Order: sequence, then C-alpha cells, then structure tokens
Amino acid sequence: MAIIVAGEKQKSPLFAILAALVIVIVIGVGAYYLFFSPAPAIEKIIVSQDLQSISQVSKVNIDTQAITESATYKTLVPKVPALQLNGYGRDNPFLPF
Repeated sequence: MAIIVAGEKQKSPLFAILAALVIVIVIGVGAYYLFFSPAPAIEKIIVSQDLQSISQVSKVNIDTQAITESATYKTLVPKVPALQLNGYGRDNPFLPF
C-alpha cells in the first residue's frame, strides 16, 4: 500500500483581490450616491414648496406679553397636582450601612 502525501495547493490571491475590489467599489458607489449625487428634480420641487411654507411660519411675530397679560391666560388653572417630596432614601447614599 502506497502512502500519497499531497502537498497543499497554493491558493491564488486573485479571488481575495477581486473580492476586496468589489467591496471597495460597492462602498465607493454607495458613498457617491449618498453624499455627492445631485438631488432629482422632483425633490427640488417638493423641498422648495416646503421651504416656502416654513419661511412664512418663521416670519410670524408673536407678542408674548399680550398673551401672558390676557384675561383668558390668567384664568388658566393647572390640572396637575404639585409634587410632594417625601423623605425616601438616605441623606448620604454613599455612607456604609
């Protein structure tokens, strides 16, 4: 009976290089479309209309003094009861028992 000792086949680094290259290309294309690609025309139209309404809201001036001095504001009553602080816990929680 003969014993055959086969040497290890040396794997070509070609597969590893191609796999790394594909991964780098996928990450590069994703980064381009995420950060550098221009926005489609439909997004420019939609955003511009939204920005117009936001700019109109930002131009509104509210007279807070007139609100706080109004009779309606002064008649408002809080519906939540005030918190009661109880003596739970120790004064110094780091002291040993």
